Amino acid sequence: ALRWLWPPPMLLLSGLGAVPSVVARRASSAEGLPERRAAEVRPPLAELRVEVTEGSLLQGVTDEASRRTVALSRITIANGTFVREGKVVVPLGGNYLMKAHPYFPETEVVVRNARAMAASFAKMEYVPSRGRVAVPVVRLGALMEGAMPDKPFVFDTVWAAKLEAAVQAFENAGVYVLLDIHQDALATTNGGEGLPVWMTAKMQEMAGAVPDCLSCTAFDKYITTPEQPLECALTGVIETLLKQVGITPPHPQVASGEDNPWLAYSVNGSAGDPKRMNVGNVNMRLNNDDLAWGQGVLLVTHQVQNVAWRFYRSHRYPTEKAAFFDPFLAFVKYLCGVWERHSNVIAVELLNEPPLGGFPDIFAARTNRNDLFDFYAAIMAELDADPRVPAAPLALEDVTGNNGLISMPFDLLKQLGLIEDIQGASIEVLRNWTERGRL
Repeated sequence: ALRWLWPPPMLLLSGLGAVPSVVARRASSAEGLPERRAAEVRPPLAELRVEVTEGSLLQGVTDEASRRTVALSRITIANGTFVREGKVVVPLGGNYLMKAHPYFPETEVVVRNARAMAASFAKMEYVPSRGRVAVPVVRLGALMEGAMPDKPFVFDTVWAAKLEAAVQAFENAGVYVLLDIHQDALATTNGGEGLPVWMTAKMQEMAGAVPDCLSCTAFDKYITTPEQPLECALTGVIETLLKQVGITPPHPQVASGEDNPWLAYSVNGSAGDPKRMNVGNVNMRLNNDDLAWGQGVLLVTHQVQNVAWRFYRSHRYPTEKAAFFDPFLAFVKYLCGVWERHSNVIAVELLNEPPLGGFPDIFAARTNRNDLFDFYAAIMAELDADPRVPAAPLALEDVTGNNGLISMPFDLLKQLGLIEDIQGASIEVLRNWTERGRL
């Protein structure tokens, strides 16, 4: 009944091969630094550039033809359509995503996959109407937890090199790319992936000091630990309302015989790296396997509801902005640089299927859709305010991934009064970006 709450499992690839060598640079300051794993950048946040050194982009690829870099003609947005070289194009393709470390297959695998996608596309019988031209595109997962695994503003240059190598491999094969800032259930500490562990752990640390929230307490759950067990937020009156329309909220499961189910891989638990809690903790696996994903178990937990509500509002308050919004903005700015360096990148997608947050507080949940679009507008304002940031187009998703067509659950939530219409200044920001061909 709640299958709509969770995206279907996406392509999962494995393998860890040769890592391209990289140089971490700050565009306005020093020359190349020695090769290393992390590059730290502090505000202003547009300075970070991670560049792959000459000849190393496709390191480990034996076929010389795969090493050659190809620059595809840029796809732009005009009058609500995608345009390339004066012709309207229809991008068609699929997702390419690893939801855990190492986040990308070895480059040799990416090259083979890119070629296979291009070959399949060439055999496609579909021809768009009205003279439009179909082009192959891949929605390439770019997870913030991979880019900044350890602390804010410290980029893992190995991750960055693998991302750009993947983008180039698809470009060499003639495939366009949409950079997808992917998340599901927001973080591995919630059983999903996306935001770094340090971010959700910081939210937990600051749980009793959330600005403009009289009901927030230090006991609110942002991560899963023995002290903050994974629990459903849709209880009481909300659960009763949902049952009246035929929906029974799913509750997290625990393996039989587990007397401390949330210790393994938990933050400060000393029983495994929290970065791997989504795959390492057996009880998390019970709640993020295919069946549980289809039921939407994780999305309605206190952890996801609290993180979503707080993250979308983080741009409004100085302490929250510094801790959560600014590091995310730095990641967006870096991806805008990837767009500039690779002409096959069409846009940067800010969040995959952002969950509706705020439950069990019905008022907080009802206004959270506007919180999300205010969050989008705040990012756009920051990008506009920094002339050094490349003018990459952005792609946005509504709450739960609603697209206005497959909208039954979205309409149901609106009928129940649990979602309000978008309003306020964010509408004007979105309109302005649309008129400029940036959205």
